Amino acid sequence: PLVGRPSLAALSMLAECKLDCGHGTCVNGSCICDAGWSGHADLDTQDFSVFGDEQIISCPSNVISLKAMWMGVLAVSAVQSVLCVPGIGQQWRIASGRTERNEIAHNWQHLPLLFLLIYTTITLPSLACLSLAKLTSHNLRHSIGVSPLVSIFYSTFTLSGNYALLIHVLHSIKKILLRERLLDSVPNSSRLRRFTQARQMAIGILVVSASLMPVISCSQLDPQFQRLCFYLHNSLLGAGFLIVTVGNSITALQVYVAMTEMLKARAVLAAQTNNEDLRSSLGKLRSLRTRLTRFHVATACQALLQASLVLAFAALPSLRNKTSYVLATGCLLPPAINGTQAVLLYVTLPHFVPSYVRALVRPSSVVANDGMEMSTGATEIAAGTAASVNPTHIVSQELAHTPSNETRHPQVSVYSANGLGC
Repeated sequence: PLVGRPSLAALSMLAECKLDCGHGTCVNGSCICDAGWSGHADLDTQDFSVFGDEQIISCPSNVISLKAMWMGVLAVSAVQSVLCVPGIGQQWRIASGRTERNEIAHNWQHLPLLFLLIYTTITLPSLACLSLAKLTSHNLRHSIGVSPLVSIFYSTFTLSGNYALLIHVLHSIKKILLRERLLDSVPNSSRLRRFTQARQMAIGILVVSASLMPVISCSQLDPQFQRLCFYLHNSLLGAGFLIVTVGNSITALQVYVAMTEMLKARAVLAAQTNNEDLRSSLGKLRSLRTRLTRFHVATACQALLQASLVLAFAALPSLRNKTSYVLATGCLLPPAINGTQAVLLYVTLPHFVPSYVRALVRPSSVVANDGMEMSTGATEIAAGTAASVNPTHIVSQELAHTPSNETRHPQVSVYSANGLGC
C-alpha cells in the first residue's frame, strides 16, 4: 500500500465504529479524544476506565475551559475567606453584647455569627478542596459521582452552603424587612405559616437527598447505577426548584395584598389625623412593596429557570454528558453573587478597599439591634406594618419611633433593602 494510506483492517475498524465521539475519533468501538478534551464528566462520566473498562463513549469535557472555571471557584473561596475570618470576630463581639443584655441565651443564636461560622468553617473549605482536586486531576479524572473524596467535598459544600444562605435569607426577611409583623396582617396568616413550614421542610428533604446522590453513586463502580443516581439527583433538584417557584409566587401575591391593605389603612389614617409623617411615608411604603414583591417574583423566576435547566440536562441525551459545566457554574456563581452579597452585609470592609467600593455597599442607614443595618424603607415597614390591625397604636409608634442603637456598633457593615436583590 501507499505510504500514509490506512490499511484495509484500519478502514474496517473505523467503519464498524458507531459511537458519536464529539471531540474525538472512534477507533475499534472506543473514542480517542482530541487534545484538550476528556471523556471524564461529573455525575455521568463517559470514560469507563474508572469502572475497569477501557472504553470511552464520548469526549464532552473541555479540560482548559473547566479548569478555568474551577480556578475562578478557588479564587472566590479564597477572597471570601479573607473577608469572613475577621468578620467572625466582629459578629462575635456583637453577639457577646446581645448575650450580656439577655437578648439571646448564647452567642451562636446571633444569626449573622452563625451564618459566618458555617460559611467560613465548612462551606468555603469544602469548596476550596473541591476546586483543588479538580485542578490537580489529570484530564479531570476526579469526577463528582465517581471519586469518593471529590463527591464528599461537593455534597458538603451543597448542604452547608444552602443551609448558610437559608439562615441569611430568613434572618434578613424576618428581622429587617418584615420585622415579624407582616404575617399578622395577612389574611389566613396561620394557613400561610403552615404552608411556608411545609414548603421549607419539603425543600430541605429534597436538597439533602439530592446532595447525597453523588456520594451514593460512588458506592458502586457501575455505569448504570451512576446514571440512575444522576437521574435521581437532577429530578430531586428540579422538584425542589419547582416548589420554590410555586411557594415564592404565592408569597409575592400575599405580600402585595397585605401591603396594599396597609397602604389603604395608612392613607385613611393620614387623612383623618392630618399627620404629615404618615402622609410622607406612603411613597416609601409603596416603594418597599414593589421591592419585596419583585424580590419574591425574581426568586420564583430564577428557580423556574434552574428547574428547567436541571430537568433538561437529565432528559435530553445531547445535554446529559455536559453536566460538568452545570456543576462548575453552580459552584462559581452562587458563592460569587449570593455568597459575596451576604458576606458584605456582616463584615467590615478592610481599609485598603477603595472608597467608591465602600460607597456601593454602605449607603446611609441606621444600625439595627441585631448587628445589621436597616434602610429607611425597612424602618417604615417596622413602624407601620400592622397599620391595618391597630392604627392608633401605629400612630404612637410613628411619632415616637427612634432607632435606639444608632451608634452602638459603628463597625458593622450596611444593610439595605437592595441587599437581597429586592
